[in-house]
Amino acid sequence: MYLLNKRLILTIVSIIATLIVLIVSCYYFYHKGLSDKDVPIQYIPAVTPEYVKTAQINAGKYKSDSDVREVTHIIETESKRTPDVQYVTYTQKEADNQAQQLAKKNKSDYVLKETKSDQQQINNNFYAITQEKKHRIGVGAAYIDNDIYVTAHYQNDRLRIEAYKGIKSHSSKLDGVGASYDVVKF
Repeated sequence: MYLLNKRLILTIVSIIATLIVLIVSCYYFYHKGLSDKDVPIQYIPAVTPEYVKTAQINAGKYKSDSDVREVTHIIETESKRTPDVQYVTYTQKEADNQAQQLAKKNKSDYVLKETKSDQQQINNNFYAITQEKKHRIGVGAAYIDNDIYVTAHYQNDRLRIEAYKGIKSHSSKLDGVGASYDVVKF
């Protein structure tokens, strides 16, 4: 009886220690990723698909021409509304520092900078671009207990819901469902 209690206590202590290490690691890597991330600023003379595509290629974020059209459309739509914050600076370095702060605040992938200047002031239009989509749908496969399962999932931001259907199973019902939540994104 004493040996069983000792094993149970050791198991509980090891589970708690593992959870503490996992939580501390997640916290550390999440904040390290936020502080170390230096968002590339790409200069564009004007907001056109050609310039946006070149900026995406230079930032290593180019995916497709349809993505370029989508980013250009988002910038054109956003530039028609009154900005939340406007920065007028006297040096490009100061302007780029403001852009870095904006990009880190918005967790952007890269920043497009359109500059208009007169002799005294530099007016920059910064467009913080985030390429990540909030909703995702995916499919896959899993091999569990000598059976192949077809999986499908829907993801909304950090929450993922999965459904499993075994190939050997002849019933019309699902064999399983699951849900997971992304604790840390970096």
